[in-house]
Amino acid sequence: MKIGIKHIALLVVLLSGSTLSQRMDSIFNDFTRMRLPNEIPDSPSGPLHDERKCGFGITAQVRFNIDGFSPTQQAILKRLLERPVTSTSIVSPRGFFKIHFDESGYNKPTYSALELAIALDSSYAVEVERMGFPPPPPDNGAGGDNKYDVYIQALGGTYGYTMPENEITPGSDQYTSYIVINSDFTGFYTSGINAARVTAAHEFHHSIQMGNYAYKEVSGEIEDLFFYELTSTSMEEFVFDNVNDYYGYMKSFFTYPDKPLQLQSGYNLAIWNIFLKERVGEGVFVKQWEQFKTKRALTSIDIALNSYNTSFYDEFKEFAVWAYFTGYRSVSGKYFKDAAEFPATLKPLVTAQVNYPFTELKFSDSKPTAINYLRFYKKDATTNDTIAALIVNADIQKGIIPKGGIIPSIPFSYTLAPSSLNGFYTVIDGQYYAKLESTEMLSFSNSEIVNDLLANSGSSIKRQVDFVYPSPFNYSKHTYLNFALPPSAEGYCDLHIFDINSNLIYSGTVPVKNNIGMRTIQWNGMNNRGEKAGSGVYLYAIRIQGETLSGKLVIVNE
Repeated sequence: MKIGIKHIALLVVLLSGSTLSQRMDSIFNDFTRMRLPNEIPDSPSGPLHDERKCGFGITAQVRFNIDGFSPTQQAILKRLLERPVTSTSIVSPRGFFKIHFDESGYNKPTYSALELAIALDSSYAVEVERMGFPPPPPDNGAGGDNKYDVYIQALGGTYGYTMPENEITPGSDQYTSYIVINSDFTGFYTSGINAARVTAAHEFHHSIQMGNYAYKEVSGEIEDLFFYELTSTSMEEFVFDNVNDYYGYMKSFFTYPDKPLQLQSGYNLAIWNIFLKERVGEGVFVKQWEQFKTKRALTSIDIALNSYNTSFYDEFKEFAVWAYFTGYRSVSGKYFKDAAEFPATLKPLVTAQVNYPFTELKFSDSKPTAINYLRFYKKDATTNDTIAALIVNADIQKGIIPKGGIIPSIPFSYTLAPSSLNGFYTVIDGQYYAKLESTEMLSFSNSEIVNDLLANSGSSIKRQVDFVYPSPFNYSKHTYLNFALPPSAEGYCDLHIFDINSNLIYSGTVPVKNNIGMRTIQWNGMNNRGEKAGSGVYLYAIRIQGETLSGKLVIVNE
C-alpha cells in the first residue's frame, strides 16, 4: 500500500490518543512532526522538546529501533529516514563538506548556503584541527562522493539533526552519518545565519561522536544522552563564541541544580565544558571521549580529569561556586567570562532564617551529581546577612543510572549556627558555624558564600591521605569503613585490624577503589569469623606498594 502525507497526518492524530505502545507512538509522532512540519499538526503538549535544540536523540532512536514500530509506522519512517533529495549542492570553500539544498520551494533556506558552508569549515578547523578530534569517517560515496554531506530542509521544532547511517565495522557502535539543518529558524532563540552557524558546530560534533567513539543504547534509550548533547552544545561556544545560543537553554539547569547531571538535557550544561576549558584546557575533551568508548560518561569525565591531577569531585565543587556567581552576582575578572550576561542565576532549594542556637535542615531525597543551594538569612537591628551554602554531591558511581534502574537518594542534613558549637566548622569566625552530616560523607563537599563573598569555610570532611571515615563506625548507621590511600595507590593492598591489646581480628587482601576522586579501600567491620566487632578503639595497618599506613578507628556496636 502506498502511504501518502494525508495518511501520515491522520495516523499521528489517531496515535496521539492511544495507550498501546505509548512510548513508540510518542517517538513516531515526534519524528514525523520534525520531518514534516508543514503536514503534521503540532502536538497539543507543545514543541518536540521542552528545549528546542537538536533532533539527534529522536532520530537515532527511530533509526535503531525501526523494528519496534507497527508495520504502517515502519513504512512511513523508512521513507522519512532516506536522504533528502534536493535540486542543487555546493562544496565548502575548504572542500570538506557538500551542502545540498533547494533554490526554490518550501525547503529553500532563508539564509545563505555559502555562509553555512563557511561555518562548517570553521567547525572543522576548531573541532578537528585545533582540538584534535578525528574527522567523521567517509560514507563511501553515499552522497555522490566522500565529502561530508549536509542537507538543508524545513524541520519542525528543532535546529537540526545528525542521522547515523551505516555501521563502520560490525559491533563497533561507530557509524557514518549525514547532517540535516533547518531551513528557517523563525521563532527560535537565535535566528538566521547565526542559528545555522551554531547548528553546524553542534551537529558536526555529533558526527564525530558517532563516527569515532560510540553510539550507546540500552533498551531503546540512548545511554548518557546528556553527555552527547552537552559536548555538542559547548562546541557552539568554542567555534562561534559571539553567538551565545546556549544562553537560551541554561535556565533549566539554574532552576534545578539539584537534578542529577545524567537527568539534565545536556543543552543546559554547556557551561560545564566551558568551565573545564578554563580550568584544565580543551585537551580534556578528547580524553573524555576516548574513555567513553568503553566507560560511562561520568566515569570518563573523572578519569580524564585525573590526568590533570584533579577529579570530578574537586571540579564539581568549584563549578558550583562559578555557577553561583552569574548574572547580577557576577564578579569582574573571575569565574565565567560572560557571567554577567547569563540570563539566569542559581535557584535555592530552600530559604531559611538563621535562628539561635541553630537552624537544621534535613533532606531525604538528595541526589548524586547535583548541587543543593541552601539560602539562609539573618536580619535584625545590627545584621542583614545572606548566606548561601552550596552542598555538592559528586558521587559518580551512584550518579550513573544502571540498566532499568533509578538514581538513588543520598540523605544529608545541614546545620547553621550563629555561635560556635561542638563538631561545627567555621564559616566566618565569630559569626557563623556549620555542620554537614550524611551516611555518605565522602560524596559531599561544601562551600559557603556570605553576602556574595566566598567565605574561607572549614571543611565538612577531611579528604587527605591517611584517614578513616566514618569514625566512629556504627553498624546500625554505616555499611563500610573507608581508608584513604595515596593518589598513586592501585591494585590490591593488605589490611590488618587489631584490637587495643594488639590481637589480630581481621586480615585480608582488598582492592583499591577510585572513590569520589580518592583512592580508598573498604572494610565492612566484620572480623575473620564473619562477626561484628565489639565497641571500642581499634588499630589498623595497611601495607601497599612497600609502604605501611597505620592509625586508629572507633567502632560502636549498639
